[in-house]
Amino acid sequence: GELLSVDGTASLAAPGRTITQWNWMQQGHGLVMTATGLVELEVPTQSATVLHLQVVDDLGCPSSFTAGVPVLIGSTPVFRTGSIPNVACVGSVIPLDTDPVQAPQLIQGNGCTSFGSPIFLPDDVGLTLTNQISINNGVPGAIIADPTQIGSLCVEMEHSYMGDLLISLTCPNGSTTVLHQQGGAGTYLGSPIDQDSNQSSAMGTCWSYCWSDTATIGTWADNSNTGSQNTTLAGVPLSSSLNPGTYEPVQPLANLVGCPVNGTWTLSITDLLGSDNGFLCNWCIGMNGEVDSSFVDLGPVLGLNSPDSSYWSGPGVENSAGDHTAATAMVNTPGTALYTYTILDSYGCAHDTTITLAISEVPVLDAGPDLFYCADPVLIDAQVQNVPIVPNCTWTLILLESASDGWNGGAHLDVTTGGSTVTYTVLMGTPMEVIPLEVLTGSSIELFYTAGTIWNNENGVILLNASGDTLVNVQGGLTGVLYSDIIDCGGIGEGVWSPTTGLSDPFSITPYAAPAVTTEYTLTVSIPGVAGCSGSDAVIVSTEGGPPFTLDHDEDTDEICADGLGFSAYDWYRNGAFFEQTSGPCLVTTELGAWTALGIDQQGCSAFSDTLLICPMVAVVQNSGLLVTQTGFASYAWTWNGQPVEGAVGPLLEISGNGWYTVTITTTYGCTVSASIEATGLVGVDESAYTELQFTVFPVPNDGNFTVSILNASGASGNIRILDMTGRVVHELGLGAIPEKALIPMDVSVAPGAYFVRLQLGERILVQRVVIR
Repeated sequence: GELLSVDGTASLAAPGRTITQWNWMQQGHGLVMTATGLVELEVPTQSATVLHLQVVDDLGCPSSFTAGVPVLIGSTPVFRTGSIPNVACVGSVIPLDTDPVQAPQLIQGNGCTSFGSPIFLPDDVGLTLTNQISINNGVPGAIIADPTQIGSLCVEMEHSYMGDLLISLTCPNGSTTVLHQQGGAGTYLGSPIDQDSNQSSAMGTCWSYCWSDTATIGTWADNSNTGSQNTTLAGVPLSSSLNPGTYEPVQPLANLVGCPVNGTWTLSITDLLGSDNGFLCNWCIGMNGEVDSSFVDLGPVLGLNSPDSSYWSGPGVENSAGDHTAATAMVNTPGTALYTYTILDSYGCAHDTTITLAISEVPVLDAGPDLFYCADPVLIDAQVQNVPIVPNCTWTLILLESASDGWNGGAHLDVTTGGSTVTYTVLMGTPMEVIPLEVLTGSSIELFYTAGTIWNNENGVILLNASGDTLVNVQGGLTGVLYSDIIDCGGIGEGVWSPTTGLSDPFSITPYAAPAVTTEYTLTVSIPGVAGCSGSDAVIVSTEGGPPFTLDHDEDTDEICADGLGFSAYDWYRNGAFFEQTSGPCLVTTELGAWTALGIDQQGCSAFSDTLLICPMVAVVQNSGLLVTQTGFASYAWTWNGQPVEGAVGPLLEISGNGWYTVTITTTYGCTVSASIEATGLVGVDESAYTELQFTVFPVPNDGNFTVSILNASGASGNIRILDMTGRVVHELGLGAIPEKALIPMDVSVAPGAYFVRLQLGERILVQRVVIR
């Protein structure tokens, strides 16, 4: 790739003449014509080459080509990095290693040893142009006995229409073989300028084409646009041009068996169609040359033994102290990371290769809530919460041509990914071409379209990402960028469930499960490779009943309702005992207790609800020197100003002094309820001061369950009557001898409303008004 300074000024013209042109030819790389003998030539090859010089004087007379001058080149090594992963996880150790191999300095023996001169190929139909090479360095009397003795037969040429030409080779005894005979419609040779004329001809760039009986890819025509399309976009305007290479001749070179080696060899080119021209920059023939390995020991030496000439660079790199082609790296940020290996050779050339790694987060999984399976398989709705990166994927490029006659007028599409550009077009007879694009997450991609000068409206471009989303859909576009972005393959890594029994697809993140017995399934998602990682989570699929549903209580309507819809029947249980069955999800009841429901569907699958507690309303009242609450609970605990009252374990508490009193009750079915009261205005408590009958009803209002507190009963007997507002008795409870203090629980089933509670002990009668909801 560097420029090589060469000096041909020591060449001499014939007496009285002047050198006006220097023709430089690097073996296999075409002809460079200059008007001065001191020039800089680009070195396009990757190994040793041979440079030849021909000069032309002011009369147009050419010299012979000189013997070859070897040029040794520091070629780019082959970097073998196949063991490096293309994806790694955050925090993982990434192994970096390469094995650079330098190509030996060899000069290929199939290079030409005898050369012709450049000639213009005008657009003159029927005109045959000939160019001759004289070979006189063969063994005297040598005869070609086998076509392999013709080591090289090559032309360096450009032409804007391969189908114009008939090309043949004639040996010194007149034997002839045809190398190319028209064919190959719409195909260039080399990189021609298809806008010139015979009167104003402009040379394009010649490409090298060779023929051999041992070639296996067919003739020029076989590889043209009408054949296998072994072509590349080139020329002005851009169009498909036959790629350089070695092809089969139309007639075998075996036709030349029996020809003498020494003598005049003639290349004939005939133009059989109008409208196109070209140039024969050079042609050559070489008789069975051998590979020249005399410069192998003079090639560049790679600096593998020093950390200054062989090293890795990139985020988190730590180069190996012993092996300078190896290193490790660690990255703590997801995304992409670029790692470059650089090596210097003894020619002073620096060579490098860069690889791109996708850095993924460690998968974080949620296998979802535990599930219950009865009749129908259940969906395990697992999630990968942080979506690890997929390092590469395939996008799809679709090129359209509505008339099936190819993209005309130089239309083409340049696709650049990761810094590398590939040019595409549509050839004749192809209405649609589908091209897979292998892309890498984090790399850039750009589509640049060059519109055709004619029939551009027939051309279409579609680009799809890996998910099938349309990113570009253009018909008859203008010249310019169609798409430019950073590639994101999205998705996750590899997922698998264990065990696999009972799963619809153990490699799906969201399979259906139908296990025979209760099973714990573990999902593991892995980012593969030596620097990979994995995450896992588990879910239990139970076969022992459905998932619990919820019960809610509406105090205004006294309804208990289940949120587990879809059941055909509900069995209701109070404190563990069957209470009632309903066909709907609600039950009306005023009963206190611990409530559950069993839902049963039409397939016989069942599920229990959670437990709903309907707890009593607790109240504390002050009756003289006593605090009183309801009876009948499992336990009682009292506090005075936040401190426990020792021994206070019943519904009655003698007041110890002013302050806040709190009672906490528990029921046999799990309720814990508290109520507080502030006792004030007490100097002391003297029960003997209270001799009159007293009674209190609490709580007020209530639901028909309340307590009657009695003081100073003096052993009398009597009754408690509940009267409605008309005075009618709706409930009555007889009382035996009542001691001084008593708490009488009441359970009254009446319609909501206002009532009177009438207490009679002996001849003493007291009445209190209550409200029952």
